[in-house]
Amino acid sequence: MGRYDVSAYQPSFESIWCLNKMKAATQTFLERESEEILKIENKTEKFEKFFSLLYIYIDGQHADLITKLLKRFIVEAEADPDSGYEGVFYCSLAYIYLSLGKKELSKDCLEIARSKFSRIKSPSGKAIFFLYESLVSWFEGRRNEGFDYVFRSIKEVEQTQFYEVNGWSLFAMATYQFDSNQLTEANENYIKALAFFKKIDSKYGYARTNTGLASIKIKQGKLVEAAAILHEVKNIYIYYDKLSGLSRAITDLGVIEFKLGNYAEALKMHQEAFLMRLEAMNVPGQITSLLEMGEALICLKNYSDAEQKLNEAVVLSTKNNFIAKAFRAHELLANLFKSIGEHQKANEHLEKFFEYKTQVLQDESNSRIKVLQTQLLAEEATKREELEKESNQQLRKAYQIIELKNTEILQSIDYAKRIQKTILPTQKALDACLSEMFVFYRPKDIVAGDFYWLHKNGHKIYFAVCDCTGHGVPGAFVSLICNQALNSAVADFKLQTPGLILDKVNLLVNEAFSMNQHEQINDGMDASLLMFDLEKQSIEWAGANNPLWFVDKTSGTPQLIEIKGNKQPIGKFEFTKPFTNHQLPLIKGNNYYIFSDGYADQFGGENLRAGGKKFSQKRFRELLLSLAEVPMKAQEQHFEKAFNNWKMDMEQIDDVLVAGIAF
Repeated sequence: MGRYDVSAYQPSFESIWCLNKMKAATQTFLERESEEILKIENKTEKFEKFFSLLYIYIDGQHADLITKLLKRFIVEAEADPDSGYEGVFYCSLAYIYLSLGKKELSKDCLEIARSKFSRIKSPSGKAIFFLYESLVSWFEGRRNEGFDYVFRSIKEVEQTQFYEVNGWSLFAMATYQFDSNQLTEANENYIKALAFFKKIDSKYGYARTNTGLASIKIKQGKLVEAAAILHEVKNIYIYYDKLSGLSRAITDLGVIEFKLGNYAEALKMHQEAFLMRLEAMNVPGQITSLLEMGEALICLKNYSDAEQKLNEAVVLSTKNNFIAKAFRAHELLANLFKSIGEHQKANEHLEKFFEYKTQVLQDESNSRIKVLQTQLLAEEATKREELEKESNQQLRKAYQIIELKNTEILQSIDYAKRIQKTILPTQKALDACLSEMFVFYRPKDIVAGDFYWLHKNGHKIYFAVCDCTGHGVPGAFVSLICNQALNSAVADFKLQTPGLILDKVNLLVNEAFSMNQHEQINDGMDASLLMFDLEKQSIEWAGANNPLWFVDKTSGTPQLIEIKGNKQPIGKFEFTKPFTNHQLPLIKGNNYYIFSDGYADQFGGENLRAGGKKFSQKRFRELLLSLAEVPMKAQEQHFEKAFNNWKMDMEQIDDVLVAGIAF
């Protein structure tokens, strides 16, 4: 099992046996849908609907049924030569034969398709034709030509409402860009394609596009995000009985395991993907699996099996003219023979590698892609400029209104900050009551849901840290109500015990939020309330969800002690009980801490690209213990430094509040 649990799929459910059990039902579905499409009278609508079905199932796995259906639709299209769609269907047939490794049949169908291209009248028909031409070109290593076809497909369909072809054209462009290592551009076009697929609720388009986005995340090192995407799309591929898509997802999960150094787990996944690709008669996919298995076997030092897999990949690639795959196979074989000291064989494969690489990755190929991208972007910019000119005046007016509203909102929030600041104890008041203390307070936004509270009653000092629902403006509103409830509990109701104070605060907050019977409000707060009795040298404490931690130094070695609060908030709660009032001696030299959850929950640390991880309570405990002998006033700087070093460039996710007190 990989570190990120990327291998947690269900082989018994996703096995070929299970998928084969679905095949009969899928074929029935295809036949039924095709028969319904054949009944449509409008030719353009009929052929476009068939394309939507065709693009899901046009692969070796469903070759027999799809070939039969295509030939039937070719007859239908030839009966209406004005539509020109027979050229599109012949091109589709050429792609199927190519994916099955039947090069001559593919070539014959492609020649027929091209001879009929001039008859295609509709932009969507031409776009579909260009899409299949691009796939054929790509498989045969003609990258420049393939990208030209993708570009022409996008230009043909961009003014139509046929969102499916819009989506697949952008998907194809993104795939070209990905394979040319233009990850930023590929990501943009995958997202554009995804938007079209979402418009028509194309689950298969959604799955394919997200698989592409997962591949980008793998290259970027965002392995956790990639694995999550792949687990989601696997279920869609299973639903559609798509071994080609499912095997691609499992292959990418294998790549993740390989990158994590889990070579045996990676090999297992690539073997399963290979079996699926055999079942689907997906020759290009089989070669990919052989290459991935070969690379994993090299890392496992199983050189004989690795050589066998890679030689099979060379044979299949050469036979089917898949040049891009052939050059990678020779590269891996060169590495293999170098590893076992057979330098002559290594050099032979290295020469082959450079020979194929020169054909596939010519400098002009990437420059051609760049030229076409620039052309497309320039055209998009021109269109945007024209639209801007037409609505420039309205836009300026709208921007002015937005800017004015933003200014007013920010001024209001800033004023709210000043109001909220008035409820917080001043530094002077804190120093007068608790000379050895610090407060590390970092609101996420201008105003906060976290706040701290101070009250002195003779020789008793009360201090609380409160974490209200939410942050920002909503949290700030709740904090004002909760702060007033604390003040009322001690001033109006003369309560002195932390447990009873929280009971009364809970009652007052619920009353405040239930005044309007038509509006249910479930907001509230977590709280930690300390009372120091300086005369009796004792401490009383109560907590709503939050604990009290203190570092006990009486035994010589500092130990962190936790007293847990009641598992209930201040506010609406179904099983509210009276808050427990805890009593303990006030020991000079011990450090007492109360806090909200924002510090421990902050994301950061290593592997920021994958989203980082939480600081965690474990690290928080270790930090407190490491500061056991540091004067309390000086600890704030250490908390700030540790927080900033962990967070780095990550966004702060919540308000942060930590208070430390000593005597």
